[in-house]
Amino acid sequence: MWRPVQGQSLARARRSFAVLSHRWTNLPKDSPTPKRVIVLMHGILGSKMNWNTPAKKLLERAAPCGWAVLQIDHRGHGESPAGDAPHVLESCALDLVETLQAAGVKATGQDLIISGHSFGGKVALTYLRDRLKANETPPCWTWVIDCIPGATPPEQRLGAEGVLDA
Repeated sequence: MWRPVQGQSLARARRSFAVLSHRWTNLPKDSPTPKRVIVLMHGILGSKMNWNTPAKKLLERAAPCGWAVLQIDHRGHGESPAGDAPHVLESCALDLVETLQAAGVKATGQDLIISGHSFGGKVALTYLRDRLKANETPPCWTWVIDCIPGATPPEQRLGAEGVLDA
């Protein structure tokens, strides 16, 4: 069951959200929930489907070691609902917690890898930070791809015009 991170305000703790859309890569529907899980999260404007090919390639090496891959759609992306405000990294990390619980994932520590590309990397780092703050076992690895930790400095923010010019 979801619970607020230690020190989190009650207002932020009140949530009304459905589980994020997710899919197991190459796992038959009637299979038990894997014991070792790699979670893959996409960036802004993406979807879990962005990870189809990398997930299959990753499984070529990871599956023989007992790992399974879970691809997630962030709130308001792919097949996931938008959810309630606030739409901040902390909310997205809590979405991940709720989705892992709903998917039956009990993996922690050495049996859990959290990975994200760009915005998904920021969610992964937020998830890691929240686990550490709550004195909970963090994942054995947190992989961030094409993502800098923390806020993007204003001089590095392109905006819509900068992206179109690039």
